[in-house]
Amino acid sequence: MRQVQFHDCTWRDGLQGGSVEATNIRDVKKAIQAVDSLGVHIHELGFAIHGGGAERIRMALGMGLRGKVAAFGRTRPEDIEAIIKLGVPVGVLVGKSRVRDAERALRMRPEQNLRLIEKSVRTLAQNGVEVIYDAEHAFDGFQNEASYVMETLQTARDAGASCLVLCDTTGGMMPEQIAVWTREVVENFPYAEVGFHGHNDCGLGVANAQAAFQNGATVLQGTFLGTGERCSNTDLSILMPNLVLKLGASGVSAESLKNLTQAMETVASALNISVPENHPWVGRNAFFTSAGMHASGDERDPGSYHHVRPEIIGNHSYTGVSDQSGKANVVKRARELGIEIPENRVEDIMRKFGDLATRGMNFNLATASFEMFLRRELYGIPQHLKFLRWRLHIERVKGSEVETEASLLFLIRDDESPQKLHNADGDGPVNALEKALKRTLKKRYPFVESIRITDFRVRMLERQKGSASTVRVICEFSNDDELWEVIAVHENIIEACWLALWDGYLYKILKVEEGRS
Repeated sequence: MRQVQFHDCTWRDGLQGGSVEATNIRDVKKAIQAVDSLGVHIHELGFAIHGGGAERIRMALGMGLRGKVAAFGRTRPEDIEAIIKLGVPVGVLVGKSRVRDAERALRMRPEQNLRLIEKSVRTLAQNGVEVIYDAEHAFDGFQNEASYVMETLQTARDAGASCLVLCDTTGGMMPEQIAVWTREVVENFPYAEVGFHGHNDCGLGVANAQAAFQNGATVLQGTFLGTGERCSNTDLSILMPNLVLKLGASGVSAESLKNLTQAMETVASALNISVPENHPWVGRNAFFTSAGMHASGDERDPGSYHHVRPEIIGNHSYTGVSDQSGKANVVKRARELGIEIPENRVEDIMRKFGDLATRGMNFNLATASFEMFLRRELYGIPQHLKFLRWRLHIERVKGSEVETEASLLFLIRDDESPQKLHNADGDGPVNALEKALKRTLKKRYPFVESIRITDFRVRMLERQKGSASTVRVICEFSNDDELWEVIAVHENIIEACWLALWDGYLYKILKVEEGRS
């Protein structure tokens, strides 16, 4: 199969997405290193004339990356000068491909736009910079002014551009259209690399990139995790494994993709987002099932419901447990957690599991709670640590702030004074209860000081009951090296919060006591 080059635009195009931000340069550096280890060929790190982009570019030039560092710019003198000044090996220039854009956006005649393209590309090339020319709106232009689009491409090529990138700038093209015009350009420019830059406005960013590759394009631009303006750019975290592992493209080794899942966690952290759980290939649920029939089939024929072995991209499979799950799911998921359910207990466990699922305890949302459920049913919770009572006092006097005080009573056996009563003020009931809990536990379990709540979600399960509805609380905890989630359901919102809070701390205490953490 033909060779492919992946051109990463995450740190330029990707940062134009509404939900991302790169606030920590050290995290960005780790992310660039992570995707470089995958085999990315071109790291386009920002506008040369912008401070943030220039900072990333200068940093990357000193990192010893395998891929080439590129700076981005427009066909303007100040952009060209900034690219040259940075000393990058590659300059990415975007130019206008349609008459309407030349006339309306640049306020130029079409022939002036051609001269601008020619001068910009030639200046970079004469200064030893490899030029990748991005033909903005190329595919839209092909629909009704193809001859002018071809003229702009020819101008860029004659001036020294090594690669001509065809842009689906609005993300509105279909794969069939991409295929026709990519093939046309490849045939007309046999001595130039042809590339593709796509957006996902019709949900076809990856499909269009694959169509371009299958019709001769060898340089594919995109962003990792599909970040970018509007509906995002072509997602390289899907495109890379699709081409390399499914279509046999060369240029990136299958071996390097074993780091793909971990690399995407690093990229997501640098962008201040999370990898979507259902994201193809690298999402937490990419190789997950909670369907009873599927779990049963997978138990008898492992991998029968996966399109590849998840290990080849560094992911893993796991079995979910919900109200859609059968016996096979529960037994298999317990085994994945290191818990073997005795045959004579399976029916009892399934009955209690079904009761909880009916009440709204979706254990797919909180693995730690499923483990706690199994431990309570199979082994019981050690009685040396026993909750006895909580009490809250919440008061607001007109003209003053809300005041919240919590008190907790615990029985801690094997202690000089086993009954422990601690009070704490807090910013709301959950914070007050957590502070009191830490005061109660920290002498015996000093590590609880490092536990913190990193996310907290409350949802009504019976909206028709309004404020009398049963609520579900999902609480995410972390310490210095682990993340875990618990779930609790109750008619009283404070009790649901307490159950989640206590289960989150107890889960970690039991792991430490058993030497599993």
